[in-house]
Amino acid sequence: MESLVLRLTKLGEKISGFGKENLDEMLHAAAEGFRLMSGQETVRIYLEDLTKGALACAYASGPFSSEIREVTFPIISRDAMVSSVFVSQYPAEFRNAKATGLSLDKGFAEKFDISASYLVPLTSQANPSA
Repeated sequence: MESLVLRLTKLGEKISGFGKENLDEMLHAAAEGFRLMSGQETVRIYLEDLTKGALACAYASGPFSSEIREVTFPIISRDAMVSSVFVSQYPAEFRNAKATGLSLDKGFAEKFDISASYLVPLTSQANPSA
């Protein structure tokens, strides 16, 4: 079996070869990398959707994935960690969002039974994504 580092390196090389027309393949490869690093099967990737003025879930796996893809977050908001990570470009972690999360996170966590999340900003040539 290939080492984790080798698998991640291959995914990085694969992603580097994609152009804008391969967004779906790029998202799946990035999600696979996060899955490998975290050991978790549930992954969500949010992208800036300027037509909606929101952060839209472009990729989701795990329980409620189709419903989760329908939920957007404001691009700039102090009430959602997805928004905060997008703006600050710093990772964040929350546990027990149902009880202690930001206002938008609490409802999201309750609706989709999410107990903890680790949020990592993605950038492409210094352009942020969530």
